Amino acid sequence: MTKILLMGDSIARGYNASILGKSWFPLFCRQLETATGLAISPTNHSSGGRCMTPRCPAYGASTKPAVLESAPALFGEEWDLIILACGHNDYRGGISPEVFRSEYDALLSAASQSGRMVMVSSLYNTLDKGYKHMPDFCRNTLPVEEFNTVLSELAIKYGAAYADVYTPFLAAPHLIDPDGLHPTDQGHLLLASVYLQTALTCFPDLAGKLPRESLVYAFRERYGNQTF
Repeated sequence: MTKILLMGDSIARGYNASILGKSWFPLFCRQLETATGLAISPTNHSSGGRCMTPRCPAYGASTKPAVLESAPALFGEEWDLIILACGHNDYRGGISPEVFRSEYDALLSAASQSGRMVMVSSLYNTLDKGYKHMPDFCRNTLPVEEFNTVLSELAIKYGAAYADVYTPFLAAPHLIDPDGLHPTDQGHLLLASVYLQTALTCFPDLAGKLPRESLVYAFRERYGNQTF
């Protein structure tokens, strides 16, 4: 059984998916099972309005506990893969890149000791209208790219995989809900594909579960050589 822990915010929780099964984490787990034959035991410890750190200026208006606050209890057990998909609310809540780096460094350090494999997710562009009912999360004055630089550098420091969800959504903003924040069903599918690609390319232990013997001739014998 492969144990996977996800820690994040409303996007990780699956907000805006038409049903839970169409949110990115269940999709990712099913796709990973199909691709590798692994039996996945998923745990999603995510919630809407959650910050990564209590040092975020908007922490008072956030959902408690912060990811960093809940980490000690969760990291008390061993995980095969830990996915950290948090930071949007800290960025939107006005945290400085320096504090963000320090706090995420502490989180990633702890995760690296608990998870055999660790994946760090980038952030993507979000709009103020997604936070119109939460003015505390409309404090950001810096481009999200500055925070993604921090995340990519920390991933390298700890040997974690870096999942770039920023670039696909930059090219396909129509896959984000009109609230300017949460993915549509298609957006969740896009997220799942990015995380799956990252997992298979960065973690040989996962990709190594794929069949090693050639299946070329077995395929030909079973299905034939042409479809016309």
